[in-house]
Amino acid sequence: MIKKLKIIVLVLTAFFTTNNCSTNTKNTVIHPTESFQEEINSFNNSKAFSTNSEKQIEFIEEVRLQIGKESDLESDNYLYGVKNVVKGLNGDIYVSLPYENKIKVFSEDGSYKFSIGRSGRGPGEFMTLSKIEYNSTFNYLIALDRNEIDIFKIEKDTAIHIKSIFQDIESSTDLCTTKDAIYTNGFKIVANENEKESNYNNYFDFQASPPIHKYSLDSLKYEKSFGKNYEYSLGYGPFVGKLSKSLVSCSENRLVSIYENFPKIIGYDLDKNIEIWESGIKDLTVSKFKETKTPEPMLGKVSGSNEFTYNSLINVNGSNQALLQIGNKPNNTSTSKEQMSFLRDDFFVVPILINYDTGQLGILRKQKYVNYYFSKKEEIFSYPISRIDEGQVLNIKSNLDE
Repeated sequence: MIKKLKIIVLVLTAFFTTNNCSTNTKNTVIHPTESFQEEINSFNNSKAFSTNSEKQIEFIEEVRLQIGKESDLESDNYLYGVKNVVKGLNGDIYVSLPYENKIKVFSEDGSYKFSIGRSGRGPGEFMTLSKIEYNSTFNYLIALDRNEIDIFKIEKDTAIHIKSIFQDIESSTDLCTTKDAIYTNGFKIVANENEKESNYNNYFDFQASPPIHKYSLDSLKYEKSFGKNYEYSLGYGPFVGKLSKSLVSCSENRLVSIYENFPKIIGYDLDKNIEIWESGIKDLTVSKFKETKTPEPMLGKVSGSNEFTYNSLINVNGSNQALLQIGNKPNNTSTSKEQMSFLRDDFFVVPILINYDTGQLGILRKQKYVNYYFSKKEEIFSYPISRIDEGQVLNIKSNLDE
């Protein structure tokens, strides 16, 4: 218990200083480093990021259905801040809504059916709802909460909460599933193997776990952590964990991850538990971080403009690909009015298809909307909104090539 308290105190102290990074010393590093950029450029599968090669898709006219066309915040049909969308075998549409800590369920024709969860700490309740997924055999609906994974069994028009798996993981915000396993992102802080006799008074007595964590759907227990950490940090565990945080997407026997802040993509074989390829996105302007190795280490974001961010990494249902969506974002100093104008006039997303087996990238035409569900047969997407009282509309489009 004493050891764990010391770890928590040191970690919190460091994170509370992350926004104060004005110190310049020889122990300062700007991430991503030049060496990291060179590594990205060396991969055979890496592609240069481009937003100008194709005409932008402004609007889609072939929308067959809309859900959430409602501005009344008390309405069952009201949507705002959608995290992601999944579909059941019967066509039901499940919408994760972190703003309400609730999952709303709609029938295939768009009518509201029922909701799962609410804000709270009890079974089946959420503190900070994030992403939801079905496992590949559609036995379970899995919801990622702050430090929990909640498992539900869907029967008729109700959701039965089976169990909550506690995650001793920091910053877990993404998950994907296979037939018999759940994979989440985030990191654990553990003592360095060669520091077992330490009093844990030194910040560098700790290291970060690998960035991906596996849980069994049979035993509903944690199994292991794996994956490659960002290798260019000065070595303080919590910062390695923060810089290594990854988005994840699964097929049945493959997992794709990309560092949340940097454009390195890694493919894993889940049957053999090995890394099988690396690729990346060249010439992508991303956020920069300043790390300083002092008696109290610091990590802070370097202010900048015209940066891009990952909107999501989702599985393309019925194919052997994942879909990464990269969006532009307004200047950090923008006013509320300027941000609203940006979302209306300047926002766009560049979709990139990632092959699970090879890491080959396919950069698609930039668009004005974000996909929340994507398959060979249909897409569910939304245009950006800037005000809560506008509500969010999910548009459903059938892909005509099927």
